[in-house]
Amino acid sequence: MDQMPRKASPAGCAISLVGIALFIVGLICIWGAYVGFNLPDSNPSAGLWPRFLIGALISFIGAAIIFRISWKMAIRSDMSDPLDQEKPKIRW
Repeated sequence: MDQMPRKASPAGCAISLVGIALFIVGLICIWGAYVGFNLPDSNPSAGLWPRFLIGALISFIGAAIIFRISWKMAIRSDMSDPLDQEKPKIRW
C-alpha cells in the first residue's frame, strides 16, 4: 500500500489546467460585465462593464492559445509505456 500509482501523463494535460483557470476567469468577467451593464447609471460601478468585457476577451483568447499549445504537447509526448518506473511521471 506504500506505492503510489506511477502512471504517467502528458505534460500538455497539466498545462491545460492553466487554460481552464483562464476560462473560468473569463466566465467571471462576463458575469461582472452583465451585472455592471444592468446597474443603474447612478451607481459608480456601472461604468466598469467595458473593462470586464475586455478582461473576458483577453482571458478567452489566452485560454484558447494555451489549450492549443497543450493539446499539441499532449499529442506529441512519448506515452509508449505509461507504467514504466524508469521514465518520468510527466512526459514532454
